Amino acid sequence: MNALEKSIVEARICLLRKPNSGFFISSLLSLKTHESTETKTLKLTQVEDKTELHINPEWFCQMPIEQRMTALAHMAVHFSLQHDIRRNFRHPQLYQNACDQVTNNILAQMDFDMENEPYDDKYRGLTVENVYEHMVRELRKDSGNSGSNGGG
Repeated sequence: MNALEKSIVEARICLLRKPNSGFFISSLLSLKTHESTETKTLKLTQVEDKTELHINPEWFCQMPIEQRMTALAHMAVHFSLQHDIRRNFRHPQLYQNACDQVTNNILAQMDFDMENEPYDDKYRGLTVENVYEHMVRELRKDSGNSGSNGGG
């Protein structure tokens, strides 16, 4: 077992000890995991008809166990809510920000360590599509283009 595999197993075990963790574990076990130095941190990648989890071992292995557990849970939520296939024609970065808001709010409600993760309580309980539309409206308001019909 290499260092990345060991770090993933440790984080999964830690995740198992967390109340209501079955959702995360089942999601993670259905993802094939790959070591990837081309990935800056970790990301879900479509390979043919399957979603895979690519993890940078240097980034992942150096984190404390709580942060590794949160990172895996974060990806499990993205995967389970099918964020990767729901973007459609939305702006990629703004959509990713909306997905992270939804995901991080879910994890914060479950008492995960969210110290380094951005989330705003105003998005609690909203779908990614609702958060995205709210962000678009805020951008329009901030740019003074409230009459514009773009943004997506």
